[in-house]
Amino acid sequence: MQHFGGYERNPARDADNKPLLHSAGDEHIHKIFHDIVMIFEDKEYGMINIKNGVDKYIDAGVLYITTRRVIWLSRDDTNASLGFPYTEMVLHAISRDKGLYKNPCLLVQLNGTTDEEDEENSTIPTVLFSTEEYAILEKMFNDITDMNSLNCHPESPSDDEYNDGDEVDIIMQN
Repeated sequence: MQHFGGYERNPARDADNKPLLHSAGDEHIHKIFHDIVMIFEDKEYGMINIKNGVDKYIDAGVLYITTRRVIWLSRDDTNASLGFPYTEMVLHAISRDKGLYKNPCLLVQLNGTTDEEDEENSTIPTVLFSTEEYAILEKMFNDITDMNSLNCHPESPSDDEYNDGDEVDIIMQN
């Protein structure tokens, strides 16, 4: 297992090929989704060494939504898996942009490097999860939202700074 910018490449697996959970953080599996395609792109930390030097990695596997992390394990390649804690997520949303992937997908942006003087060199790791069934995609989004809300985001500004306690609606556009 290697750690990169808040996420881990190749999270440890048990004898049943399931992710090893962090017992110290009281981590449990909340939901499991099979046959999920992962598209990962991060030019700084990416999966470059995993598949023939490419900077974009696409494969199918199993998505584990735990109480502490999102973990995707490739079904064919034990050296091509990814995990990240909810505290490293900046944004997650459902996208129907065919420029990202041929099917609708769950887009997750992770904390990355920021260079305030040179925005072109800033890196925002982006992970896409996709499946053939849109209803499953919505379930994944809702489960990640639920688990994310249970985890503390220490650098998040308080709600009062933005909306004086009013609720903010998230709108998913076509």
